[in-house]
Amino acid sequence: MLLLNVVQLVLFRRTAGRLRRLTHLLQVGTRGNLDDLIEETNANVANMHRKLDDLTAWRRKTDETLARCVRTPVMVRYRAFDGVGGDQSYSFAVLDGKGDGIVLTSLYSKNSSYSYGKPVQQGRSDYQLSREEEDVVGRVLEVRE
Repeated sequence: MLLLNVVQLVLFRRTAGRLRRLTHLLQVGTRGNLDDLIEETNANVANMHRKLDDLTAWRRKTDETLARCVRTPVMVRYRAFDGVGGDQSYSFAVLDGKGDGIVLTSLYSKNSSYSYGKPVQQGRSDYQLSREEEDVVGRVLEVRE
């Protein structure tokens, strides 16, 4: 019986010690107990998820807007006709993120100057593009990717 009481006393002390450590672990300083900390953390995580969803929606909207904006216009100057000093002719492409826009070309000769504008959709035009016009469209599309 005495041996049983001693074993019970030892087990009681061990259990009491573990209970004290567990109680200490559950107390999280000045912030209250562990349950309060977990609830606060869950609320913070939910708030972060809402903010992340808002940022994702904002980014999607911004990407859609940027796709409609002009991207890095490119201009190439060249000599279209022999006997003309300097590279007075040029082709200039202005396209959005979808490859839609225009190509402007000015051809300069000694006696006259001609200007052309050609629409571009998805990087292609229904009108015949010159080598220089294809070059500027290609450069804009490279920058876009």
